[in-house]
Amino acid sequence: LPIYVVFTMRSDFLGDCTEFRGLPEAINEGQYLVPRMTREERRDAIVGPVGVGGARISPRLLNQLLNDVGDNPDQLPILQHALMRTWNAFKKDNPEPYSEKEIDLNDYFEIGTMEHALSQHAEEAYAELGTPELKQICESIFRALTERGTDSRGVRRPSRLSELCMLSNAKPEQVIQVIEIFRKKGRGFLMPPVEFTLTEDSIIDISHESIMRVWERLILWIEVENQSASTYLRLCEAAELYEAGKGGLLRDPELQVAWNWKKENSANAVWASRYNDLFDTSILY
Repeated sequence: LPIYVVFTMRSDFLGDCTEFRGLPEAINEGQYLVPRMTREERRDAIVGPVGVGGARISPRLLNQLLNDVGDNPDQLPILQHALMRTWNAFKKDNPEPYSEKEIDLNDYFEIGTMEHALSQHAEEAYAELGTPELKQICESIFRALTERGTDSRGVRRPSRLSELCMLSNAKPEQVIQVIEIFRKKGRGFLMPPVEFTLTEDSIIDISHESIMRVWERLILWIEVENQSASTYLRLCEAAELYEAGKGGLLRDPELQVAWNWKKENSANAVWASRYNDLFDTSILY
C-alpha cells in the first residue's frame, strides 16, 4: 500500500531506542537528523510570518530575538511562544492596518522576553483558577503529567483523565475545568487541543517539554513531587525490612519525616502505584 509512516523524535532520546529489539536497526535504515537552523534561517522564520500578518518588525527587536534564541534548538518552541505573545501584545495596542507601526522592543519586554514569557503566560492561566481547591487540583495534575528522568531531564507522562481525578481526589468536572483553562486557544499548555471534547477516557498530556524547563512554579512542583516519591520509597523499603524481620519500627527523625509526609501530601494508592505497590503496607507500618 502507498502508505508511509514518519516518526519524529528528539535526538537526545536516540540512545533509549536500544531497549527495543529491532528498533535501532529500523532507525538506521531511514534515519534523518534535522540539522540546526542557521541564523539566516531563524531570521526568515521570524520575519516571514510577521510580513504575512501585515506588520513589520524593528531591526533592533529582530536582532534581540536572534541573540536570545542562540544556537540551541531546544529554544525554538520558546521563541515560537514568545513571538505569539509579542504579536498579541502588539495587536492589543495597534488596531489594523498594522503597517503604520513596527513591532518593537516594548512589545517584547511587556510579555517577559523569551526568558520569562512562557512562565508569565502559565502564571496568567494559574491566576484564573478561582479557588484554592482548583489550584490544588492544578498542582496535582501537573505533578502527575511530569516526570524527571534518571538524567534529570523532564519527560512527559500522559495520563487518562479518570486517573487524574483519582490522583487529585477531585470530580471529573473539576479536573476538566482546570484543563480547559490551560488548553485555551492561544495557550495550549495541555493536550488534546481545545476542539476535542474531554471525557474520563481522554489522555491528557503536557504539550511540550519546554514548559517543564521554564515555568518556575512547575519546576518547584516537580521538586516537591520528587521529594515526596523519595520519602515514600524509603518508607516502602523500611516496611519491607520490618515485615521480613530484618528491621525495626521507625524512630525520630525518620518517624517524624514519614509522619510529616503522610499529613502534607494526602497520598493515595493510585499515586503510590506509580512508584511502588506497597502503599497499604507502608501506611500500616
